[in-house]
Amino acid sequence: MTFVLLAMANLAFAQQEVVQDFESSPPIAGFEGLESATIVPDPSTAGNGQVFELVTSAAGNPWQGAEVVLADDSSLDLTSDITVSVDVWSDVAFSPMAKIETTGEAEAASAAANTQSHTGSGWETLTFTFNTGDDGTATANGVYNKVAFFPNRSSDGTAWNTPTAGTFYFDNITGVKGTIGIIPAGPSPTMAAPAQPLRDPADVISIFSDAYDDIEVGTFSADIDDSSIEEVLIAGNPTKKVTFANFLGVDFRDNRIDASQMTHFHIDFWTYKEDLTGTVFNSKFSQWGGTDGEISAVTFDINTGTNPALESGTWVTADFEIPSGASRDDLAQFLITVSNTLDVVYIDNIYLYRDGTTSEATVDAFSLIGPADGTMLDLTGDGTTEATISWEEATSNTDVSYYWHVDAQDGDFSDPLVSIPSDNMGSATTLTLPFSAIDATLASLGVGVGESITVDWTVTAIGGDVVQFADEVFEITLTRNLSVSNEVTESPNKFTLNQNYPNPFNPTTNITYNLPESGAVTLEVFNVTGQRVATLVNGVKSAGSHIATFDASNLSSGVYMYRLSSGNSIQIRKMLLIK
Repeated sequence: MTFVLLAMANLAFAQQEVVQDFESSPPIAGFEGLESATIVPDPSTAGNGQVFELVTSAAGNPWQGAEVVLADDSSLDLTSDITVSVDVWSDVAFSPMAKIETTGEAEAASAAANTQSHTGSGWETLTFTFNTGDDGTATANGVYNKVAFFPNRSSDGTAWNTPTAGTFYFDNITGVKGTIGIIPAGPSPTMAAPAQPLRDPADVISIFSDAYDDIEVGTFSADIDDSSIEEVLIAGNPTKKVTFANFLGVDFRDNRIDASQMTHFHIDFWTYKEDLTGTVFNSKFSQWGGTDGEISAVTFDINTGTNPALESGTWVTADFEIPSGASRDDLAQFLITVSNTLDVVYIDNIYLYRDGTTSEATVDAFSLIGPADGTMLDLTGDGTTEATISWEEATSNTDVSYYWHVDAQDGDFSDPLVSIPSDNMGSATTLTLPFSAIDATLASLGVGVGESITVDWTVTAIGGDVVQFADEVFEITLTRNLSVSNEVTESPNKFTLNQNYPNPFNPTTNITYNLPESGAVTLEVFNVTGQRVATLVNGVKSAGSHIATFDASNLSSGVYMYRLSSGNSIQIRKMLLIK
């Protein structure tokens, strides 16, 4: 019989427990002139760990106080047990009022309040019963996720005292734990999105991918959408975590994209849902066509019946060919819409690209006219050097882009040391060569300051969906007259990751980078499979130029990628270790 009675009692009265001990640093806020509201270590010897400190002000309103927002899965369920206990510290007698309220998705009866008295003798446990109607409120009935404390209440709970300066501590809010609108969280990915192919930068327009340089995006969660987004690390890889309501809008209307030459769209995403029946993952690029709004869109749908199919608990790689008739010369927004809500989706590698492998088209050759062999290119200057190189096309082709390549390995340009894009067409092209890249190239070849080296030059024509090297290779002499300084006194105005030097290297190399402003910085090294092999920088750095040394003594020969991240800026370069 005793057992039955105990069981019945447990059914009638749910177990009380600590729902907030302030060790997790929940959201808090002071109001109405309170001096401060902070979470601090317990000032006494009671061993309470973190506690909630309220410092009142004589200049504030009598009803000044502070509030704490409880987690949705650790709220107060006052549907049957309306008592809540709180540990309170004070060195003076006072009568704090506690008030329970709701925020967001919380649904409960009107807010309830209750006042209790403290003797001023240090830590005391006060039990608030939310049925007295303090402050004109009703009896509690429901689940509440906010608790507010008012230190200046009269002992009978009917009036406000004149405010004075004082310090009070609160801890261990205890009651029956409840939940508010909680959907059990599914797992998150443990592996990063698949590694991306190394495409020519001219063939990619990237919205978000640390494999390529991203365009400037105004916001990743535009004012037109109803979802939230944050950047997280999955196996060391920056990834966008989207909590969907209906759709996400990525806005770049101030930096519109001409993607008329792009042939494909790529995106990787991961989600978890036990039943994907009826769910559609819809992504689209919004074409504005010179107007102030969308006039058409390039749309891609993924569901359980498409190729690729929508899957749960694994990375889905979508690689779509863009319809040939789709207008895409003035893209202003990228949107993702989900039906039969997916809740949380992890996204990486959003980009458009021009495929260079699927077509049999050819590019017309061209002939180099100059400069003559042995021409001296003097690298004096303040960071850039100009060289005028004349050439002519055998047949005009306005769809072709050109890249000048320099290499000192007997004309083997499969992995050029320096590549300089040339967007100009015509009989003469002036190339502006990046001084730091050229200097680092010469340093990697063992060329000292004031020394010269003769290297091979060629040009790559990129267009018509194929890559073809020029028929002719010519020589040019480069002289290294300046060296890269490890210290720069003036702050650069651009986020820049420079080519490492020397490169190729064995076993150490230097990596320089520029920051336009101070901030948190990471500089990491990855192998070709995407595994991080070294973290060179992880902390706050001041604006200016910096240098880091990479020691690869314990690594094998091969190509490695190094990535610089700061705020929303990411740049990646590759380097070659030869042992």
